[in-house]
Amino acid sequence: DKGDVEENKAAEITAKIISGHNLIASKPIRGRANIYADIQGLLKINEDDLISMNKVNEAISISTLPNFTSVQKGQLIATSKIIPFFLSSKCLTQAQQEFTTKPSLSIKPFVRNNLTIIFTKSQISKKSLYEKSKISTIARLKNLGLFAEKIIEIPHSYISLESELKRVCEKIKQDD
Repeated sequence: DKGDVEENKAAEITAKIISGHNLIASKPIRGRANIYADIQGLLKINEDDLISMNKVNEAISISTLPNFTSVQKGQLIATSKIIPFFLSSKCLTQAQQEFTTKPSLSIKPFVRNNLTIIFTKSQISKKSLYEKSKISTIARLKNLGLFAEKIIEIPHSYISLESELKRVCEKIKQDD
């Protein structure tokens, strides 16, 4: 119909509307524009805005990874899909007007690369299981570009953990 926007163009526009810092939208194909992380970091989603965008019209469908997901550069984090072959220009204009103040999606870079890790040891857990979990955690952090500067091992109790967290937070405040 007159005033309709072709699905690829509509997907491209909606992807640009929701994409913020450190995101790249792909060239749309079959009414779908994929959005990728341009850096390694933490996915931040304004969930209320995203829900509102999906409510503009049933023809617009935005799907994402969960909020606060750790992402790698180049990772697919969201998709803007236009379900029919065309979207009315009225719907697209409404989406553009409602969501021009700030994007719904962004990637926040990791600021601190050196971490203090606190592991709690249980008296009843197998030592080998504890060691495997420690090695696995450190490897995951390394894959995120993070370095375990200090590793602290404490008894598995609320009191020990609370005390150690307070101590570590005070140290961080002093260092900053």
